[in-house]
Amino acid sequence: MKGSIEMGGNALKKVKTRRYNKEEIDIASNEIISKLETVLDTRVFSTKEYKNKESFGDLDVLVEIDGNKEQTLNRIFSILTFQEKADNGNVVSINYNDLQLDLILTEPENFDFAKVYFSFNDLGLFIGRLARLVGLVFGSDGLKIRVESHFKHGNLGDAFITKNPQEAFDILDLDWKKYELGFDTIKDVFLFVSDSIYFSEDITKRGTGRSDKRDKKRRNYLLFEQWIEDNKNKNNWTDYFNKNVSKEKMINNFRKKYPDFNNQIEYLHQKDAEKEEDKKIFNGTMVMEKYLNLSSPKLGNLLGNFYVYFKEKYKGTRFSDFGKEKMMELFDNYFEENYWA
Repeated sequence: MKGSIEMGGNALKKVKTRRYNKEEIDIASNEIISKLETVLDTRVFSTKEYKNKESFGDLDVLVEIDGNKEQTLNRIFSILTFQEKADNGNVVSINYNDLQLDLILTEPENFDFAKVYFSFNDLGLFIGRLARLVGLVFGSDGLKIRVESHFKHGNLGDAFITKNPQEAFDILDLDWKKYELGFDTIKDVFLFVSDSIYFSEDITKRGTGRSDKRDKKRRNYLLFEQWIEDNKNKNNWTDYFNKNVSKEKMINNFRKKYPDFNNQIEYLHQKDAEKEEDKKIFNGTMVMEKYLNLSSPKLGNLLGNFYVYFKEKYKGTRFSDFGKEKMMELFDNYFEENYWA
């Protein structure tokens, strides 16, 4: 799920919405699901909540999108009328009467995982924090790691261990059968996460990223912090990695156990190495040194356009296939045709 996702009843600014009680939210959920199923031929799912939750600021409904997003939304809006809409990427919020309805648009391959991630209020957030302790990322699209460049190129992309939620729970030492039974209170959600051998009181240790700043404003996150503080002396929570195995070794064990996961990592590093090699053949510094007397911004824009041109004209070909002299010759020709135009 990309971008900032604003839910929790705060996405709509103009239309007045209110909190619903349990009976009202069940009626609204059944009505909305029934209506959506009449216009969509893909899956829809109203996320689960813990049983004793008394009031609801919004309703989260997953909508499987198999194709065009706008086409899916047009079908939805043909049956659901509203006065205000907030589009935050994969989450589209509208008012359904006086309830905020969050439509979470989800790709088919991620639907089963997203059902788990978004259910039981902030459980997905807490499991995400648990996964971070292990060196993994638990998102709405699966259990994965973010692969970093060996050449200081930053984040290369994601490598997925699994998109099967039950398998992800097993990896994180979470009880899938207990999850399927559901939870009565938010405290039961806290207890569920804390049962993992990887749990540590550092789970809520805050970073400086946008998601960290957003998390600390969430009511349940603050309750989780307080619950940990109140219970840390009553439990035997330890730093698993200080006493057992390093995160690096654990990731290496995953690579051995899950060949496809390892192949994804190897592929990303291979492409990164090729990028580094190509930079030695042709790069912006070489161009700037040759054309010292020309406007840097204009030349920089031209260089960016050349990269696009090269990829389109020589698909599947790398700079190293041409060599330094030929690459500079190609750029010189492109320069003559486009710089003075």
